[in-house]
Formats: sequence, C-alpha cells, structure tokens
Amino acid sequence: MVIRFLSSIFTFVNKFVNEPKPASMKHLWKYIAGALAFALPVASCSDDNTSDFPDKEWGELTAPVLTVSEEEITLDANKADQEALKFSWTAASVVTRSSSVEYDLYLNIEGEDLFKGIKREWGGEAGLTISFTHEELNDLIITTFGGKSGERFAFRACVYAHTDNYLIEDKTSEEVAFAATAYAAEVVKPASLWMKGGAIGKCPALENDNLPNMLILPQNKMAVLVDEIYYSEFDAELSQHPEIQTVFIVTDSETAYRSMIRTYDGKDCYQLYRDYLDNFRINTGR
Repeated sequence: MVIRFLSSIFTFVNKFVNEPKPASMKHLWKYIAGALAFALPVASCSDDNTSDFPDKEWGELTAPVLTVSEEEITLDANKADQEALKFSWTAASVVTRSSSVEYDLYLNIEGEDLFKGIKREWGGEAGLTISFTHEELNDLIITTFGGKSGERFAFRACVYAHTDNYLIEDKTSEEVAFAATAYAAEVVKPASLWMKGGAIGKCPALENDNLPNMLILPQNKMAVLVDEIYYSEFDAELSQHPEIQTVFIVTDSETAYRSMIRTYDGKDCYQLYRDYLDNFRINTGR
C-alpha cells in the first residue's frame, strides 16, 4: 500500500507543478504532511485500508462543467439592479463520505492570467450558480479593469472545485468566454442638466468652454461636481446651501458615486460619466 500511496504523491506533485491552477502551495504541503502522517504508521501494517484515518478517505473529484447565460451583452444603466449574467456549473462529485465540495469562480479579461483576476466564492446556495447584475459588471469594467463608457471587454471565466481533504485533487472546469460592453455614454444636450433640475431660475451660462471643477448654483437649486477629486470641497459647499435639491456627480465609478451621495438623502442625485464632458456644456447659447 505504501508503494501505491507514494506513487500517488508523485503523480499529484507532478500535476501540481506542471498544470496552472489557483491552489496555493499550502495544498501541496498539506498533501505531503498528510502523506508522512499516513505512510509511517501504515508501513508497519500488512492490511490495505484507511480505518486508522476515518476523517480522510481516498476519493475521485470530477471536473465541473461551466456555462454562461450570455456570450455577448450590452450593459444598461436602466437595468442596474437586474441580472445581466449567470454562471452555472455541474457538481464536482466526490466519492467519499467525509468531504464537501466548495467552488470559486475566476474571471479575467481575455489574454490575462485567469487566476489573477476577479475571484467570487460560491456561497453554498442550493443552485450551483453565481450571478452578476448590470451594475456589478459595469463597475468591474470601469473600476477594476480601467475601461471607459461604451467600451467592450472580452472575458474568460472558469470555476475551481476543491475540498478540505488533501487526498482528493482539486479540479478546474474548462474556460468559457463572453463579452460585455459598459454603459453607453449619453449625450447631454444644451441646458439639459438645468432642465433636468426643474428649470429653476435663469438657465446658467459659462463664460467659456472650460468647465470648472464644480458648479454650485443655489439660484437654480442644483450643483454639478465635474472633478471628483474636489468632492470634499463640493460637499462643504453643499452643506452651506441646503436649498440645492439636484446634484450631478461626474464619475465612471458606480462605487465612488454611491459613496459620494450617501449623505444626500432627500436630494435628487444623478451620475454622469466622464465621456459626457466631451459633449456637455451648460450654456444658453447652445
């Protein structure tokens, strides 16, 4: 039995070294440590069984089969909270009574190391699925991968199955491919922000085409943060003008936007993407 066991160690180490997978070195050390703990007492035994180690048994883990609900999707800001993509996979069954299988979804842009991208752990739900909303995927493109509004990204994904039993080799599914296009930049027409804010007072005008870092317009009961770096100053200005009811924030990051408006309860807040700046001017003459 010892010879068979040591042979399996050699096979596992060879696969570990030569096949890319997300497992860290601790899996290798766990296996070797388990082998030593197991092999020493077994060397003095003549029977071929694992009765002395009831918590760890030999087993076979099958590779999961991963599918994605859409191969091409254009993200829509009007569907921010709705499901955009769902990843589903088959169970990586294991023939042992002592191990449960856990799953991690890995996702990265095409051409990059898959296991250095985004990792999403399966939460143990009844279905073997992980979903992303339109907002979540858009935030990944803009914030994590540095994309721009309207930009298309090609992705690859896989699911990694593993157990807490060092006698069972982890398995990774075949990769799936899909593409997602970030929220499209909306062209803001002349004076549309003023109109969206209720068209209160006289439509504001700029002296030139150079946009300031922010526009604080209490007479129009609206404000625009053009450069998010100046959020602290913008927030301080708003606190001095409680009459302002409409707030526009220019940022490509959904997360940053949500953070910046968290204290603006009771106000109408809108996110604008930086691509808007190529088209947006508040000017009565246009």
